Amino acid sequence: MLRQTRIAVFMEDLNVQPAAARYAAALANRMNAGLYVLLLIDPVGDRCDTPRRVRERLPDTVRLRTEYRLAVERSLRPLIGKRVPLHIEVLLGDRTSEFLKYMASNPVFHAAVWGGTESALHHGRTRGRRPWAAGIAKELSCPFVVPRATPTSGAGTSV
Repeated sequence: MLRQTRIAVFMEDLNVQPAAARYAAALANRMNAGLYVLLLIDPVGDRCDTPRRVRERLPDTVRLRTEYRLAVERSLRPLIGKRVPLHIEVLLGDRTSEFLKYMASNPVFHAAVWGGTESALHHGRTRGRRPWAAGIAKELSCPFVVPRATPTSGAGTSV
């Protein structure tokens, strides 16, 4: 049986990074792979003390997921072209939790690309919670690449 090659692209908002999209598309073309975009949205923000009644008043999640999926497709297609198979998954909730659930329920990826801003991966020496994206590489069993808009040596940085 032929195994599908899969490349993950992780994003935390609709701010599609062109360098990441082009890098992922080039990698997918080279590997004859599909792109699996995971957009993780926390609709109540990063506040862990959000009251339950506020969470219950969130907009229709099916409609929200559909709108996000269409927005990602409209942003990515011009950058990656029509030849690359594109699968978009939108998860709503705590980003760390949703990321871990997604990774536990999906087959192995052959490579992963960070599609968000580079600043989201780093955190200063301030107190408080570490950004969810900073721990992605530790949870993956494949190479994790952070493409840069103006690379200094190569098309991306492996983390």
